[in-house]
Amino acid sequence: MSFSTPVAKEQTFGGGYGPNGRLIGCSGSADRLTTPALVVDRALLIGNMVALANLAKRSGLRLWPHAKTHKSSELALLQLNHGAEGISVASVHEAEVLAHAGIRNILITSPVIGTDKIRRLVRLTSLAERLNVVVDNLSNVTELAEASVSAGCSRRLGVLVDVDIGMGRTGVTEVHQVVPLARAISSFSPLEFRGLQGYSGIVQHIQAYSDRRRAYLGQLDLLGKCVQALREAGFQVEMVTGGGTGSLGLDIESGILTDHQAGSYIFMDLQYRNVEIFEGQDHQAFQNSLSVRGSVVSANATGRVTIDCGSKAIAIDGPIPEVKDPLSACSYEYYGDEHGRVSFDDQEVRLAGSTVELWPPHCDPTVNLHDHLHVVSGNVLCGIWRIDARGVL
Repeated sequence: MSFSTPVAKEQTFGGGYGPNGRLIGCSGSADRLTTPALVVDRALLIGNMVALANLAKRSGLRLWPHAKTHKSSELALLQLNHGAEGISVASVHEAEVLAHAGIRNILITSPVIGTDKIRRLVRLTSLAERLNVVVDNLSNVTELAEASVSAGCSRRLGVLVDVDIGMGRTGVTEVHQVVPLARAISSFSPLEFRGLQGYSGIVQHIQAYSDRRRAYLGQLDLLGKCVQALREAGFQVEMVTGGGTGSLGLDIESGILTDHQAGSYIFMDLQYRNVEIFEGQDHQAFQNSLSVRGSVVSANATGRVTIDCGSKAIAIDGPIPEVKDPLSACSYEYYGDEHGRVSFDDQEVRLAGSTVELWPPHCDPTVNLHDHLHVVSGNVLCGIWRIDARGVL
């Protein structure tokens, strides 16, 4: 038995941009994508960035958009070019990718635990001019300081006290815990106390503004009391960071945050579609720019087709995906890891190879399933961005 000589990966996968790399810039290329493909409308994406930048400027908020949404250094750089002060990340891995891409202002919004991760974290101070991390216990503060000394870091690591304002995930739970932690941080020369974080993910998808206000303003009040306690103890509180896309209106209304971590605003999804971000709004502040494009792989059954978008192409932790711009009333259902089924009310024949585009239920985990983001402008594939920070380590 003989085998053909393997083709170089660069040749096979469009210069590292996947099988669609060959289509970049070609007329009609947006309609010829190999699927399943994660697709973003460039005009809507930029429009969302500009809208948030304008809101932040009017409200006096500094923007640190959360890269856990897109996990792409190219997209993070674009956000910095459209008004962001820095970039928030969820993990050391994401911080490493962004720092090596040239991003200098980074906030890690989850405590970093474990010898290896802490060692990697402090090494990043040589790349990121302003690297920040959150803590919620004294032991972690000591570990960060000792690792910074061992690494011989010449640049101080910014540290914020994480406050649990109602989610019950991470953070100190009482106001009286904040000042001792701030003092501990300040006692170590490799560390610099920079402020507080208070994030409540559980309020982001409460649909009615009034309901969200009832649930959230008390949480923000706790954060405000922590700020007051620090100032009374003589601390400068440079950053009070938190917030998300769903809480943006209330974050602006309250005036407690100085820095905002909205992430999903660039893409949006079905979970956010019905969230009243601003009180009394009759339209969304941000547009749905992200979709997953699939192809019909079987059209043998009347009234339905099988497409190549299953749970490995689109996240399942939310409402059922919806067909974008359907020709007729239709519905999607998961039909396995690799497949989905689209059923139509009419009896029109759909051909194998035709495309079906879906709105994802939850943008963050959907993005994490893909290696590339296909950027389209009209019917042209104008770019492909690597999702280079995907993964968890």
